[in-house]
This record gives sequence, structure tokens and C-alpha cells, in this order.
Amino acid sequence: MNKPLSLKSKVASLYGWAGNRTQYEDKHREDWGDEVVDEAIRIAHLIEEFEAKMKAQIIEWVNTEEFEMLRLKHTEASYHGGCGREKTNGDILKYYTDYLLYS
Repeated sequence: MNKPLSLKSKVASLYGWAGNRTQYEDKHREDWGDEVVDEAIRIAHLIEEFEAKMKAQIIEWVNTEEFEMLRLKHTEASYHGGCGREKTNGDILKYYTDYLLYS
């Protein structure tokens, strides 16, 4: 297993490997160390709360008429561009996070 250097990266890797939990097995402490596991446990509830807020916000957005029109606009553009594929809610969210926020 390739272990990153920073505590933040190690906690993220632990979450990716074993999931976001409030308890971990002894094996995780052996593999990742007490500092990483303790930090993961300390912030687990914060991650869960943030994830719940984010899910609620996304559900609120995708259930609006404006979001539907935005999705339809991108679908029409894809047909005119030769792609010919209906865009999904996920396509729209990915477009605006990947291409617009990080460009």
C-alpha cells in the first residue's frame, strides 16, 4: 500500500481504504498509526455532516426548473455539436465543478 506523507493525505487514504468511521479495527492502527486513526475518528462526524449538507444542496438544485433548463441547454448543445447524447444531472454538476471552477 502506498502511504502519502501528510496527515491529511493519510486520513484521506484511510477513508478511501476503510471508510469514514467513528471506530477502526486494531489492524488499521497497525497499518496507519495512532495519529492517523485518531484524527480520522476526530473529524468523522464533521465529514458526515458536510456530506449530508452537500447532498441536500445538490438535491435542492437539481429539483429546480432552472437546473432542468440548464440540463436541456447542454443536451441541445451536444446534439448540435454532433455528440447527440442527453446530458444527465451528473454531467451538468461535473461540467460546472471540473471545467468552470478549476479553469
